Amino acid sequence: MYEEGFTSDGTDSCYRAIPFTVGGKLNYSICDWELYKGLGMRFFFTRMTDCSGYVDPELRKTAFGGASTVGARYIFSNCMYFKAFVDYSFQASITQPDQQTPFVQGTALDVSGLSIGAGFGVKF
Repeated sequence: MYEEGFTSDGTDSCYRAIPFTVGGKLNYSICDWELYKGLGMRFFFTRMTDCSGYVDPELRKTAFGGASTVGARYIFSNCMYFKAFVDYSFQASITQPDQQTPFVQGTALDVSGLSIGAGFGVKF
């Protein structure tokens, strides 16, 4: 995940997060349908840069969270399938430490969210 922008005084700012997830998934087959659910622990490596002179130019943080998924896969041939899923990812807030500079306030960053999707796939 990468986002780039500008601060209120026009200097460059960017946010980069790399999630790493470890977990398990249970599968249940019924005819041509494969249902699954999964749960895992997520670890985020986060780096924020801000070229403004009022805050630290670079902040590196790590945070823990979790991920869960529920989905179904319809297998319509030996190598092709249709898949639909719902994923939820939770991340503990990453808070920028308070600065000693007047009029600068630390903010919390939370990138938790819900993903819903579907698609066609090919198995090899």
